[in-house]
Amino acid sequence: MRITLALAGAAMLSLASLAQAATVTACNGGPETCPGASGEFKVFLNGTPGPVFQVTGQLGSQVGQPGTPTASFTSTNAIEASQGYADTRPDNNGGAYTNLTASLLDGWTFNDLIFAVQGPPGNNTLSFNVFADFAGAPVTKTFLGSFTQGAGTDFYIALDAAAGSSFANIVLEAVTGNFRSIGQFNFSELTTPGGGPGPSPVPLPGAALLMGTALVGVGGFGAWRRRRRETARPA
Repeated sequence: MRITLALAGAAMLSLASLAQAATVTACNGGPETCPGASGEFKVFLNGTPGPVFQVTGQLGSQVGQPGTPTASFTSTNAIEASQGYADTRPDNNGGAYTNLTASLLDGWTFNDLIFAVQGPPGNNTLSFNVFADFAGAPVTKTFLGSFTQGAGTDFYIALDAAAGSSFANIVLEAVTGNFRSIGQFNFSELTTPGGGPGPSPVPLPGAALLMGTALVGVGGFGAWRRRRRETARPA
């Protein structure tokens, strides 16, 4: 079975061969338009200049809500990240960005993950697959879906593990093209290493929320300046 969804701005997403252990939803808009978004931990990335192969972040705030694990995002490509509720992207020297693995450290697992994927620049097209390792499952790298994204388009993807299962990690792998950015991660329904339920999100105080927004703005402005320089650079 193949499902094709038409998104605003001529963005197209195609989804094939969904696994029975999880559902995948394309959300046209902010993360609040995705299923389960009201109970999510936003991930506040630790600002990391490239080139690095791992970026970490805290759940619930920049310092982390007490009792929550650290989120980890790894790639075989050199990447970097802005500080705050922000994105990972190719390092400042450019180059390929073809894969990313999202997980929680120290044996924690999760039932839901929402994240944003930014479409490729120019007239390029990005096609990528989504895989998952399920906690305690003998089979690794279970295929969840296949996506095709047009140039300059953005959308959110929501992954929801079926009842009785949870994710150990999520893997994104480009088939054609490169990721421009992947970020604004949101985890929910955490499970501790001992198998017990994890904590629920606590709303951020207004001042902390404003600070996170300001950090994202600074990171976004820096990314805009880099793209502007790249556009202005002679061929």
